[in-house]
Amino acid sequence: MSIGWFNATPQKKVINGRTYHILETQADPVKIVWNDKTGKQLRSFPEVSKFLLGEGVTVTTLMNGGL
Repeated sequence: MSIGWFNATPQKKVINGRTYHILETQADPVKIVWNDKTGKQLRSFPEVSKFLLGEGVTVTTLMNGGL
């Protein structure tokens, strides 16, 4: 199954003494995943990765959307 995932390499930038890893892409391939098909919250990267692999998706990049 393909859902538009992408391959990209983050750019490492130091701004005001802090290191950031910046990943630029178009919005289309970005998918927000927070629960599985039953509605159970996926609370960790390993849980998300396992869920997506079960859906036939190869995970290349996971990122916390933190609020």
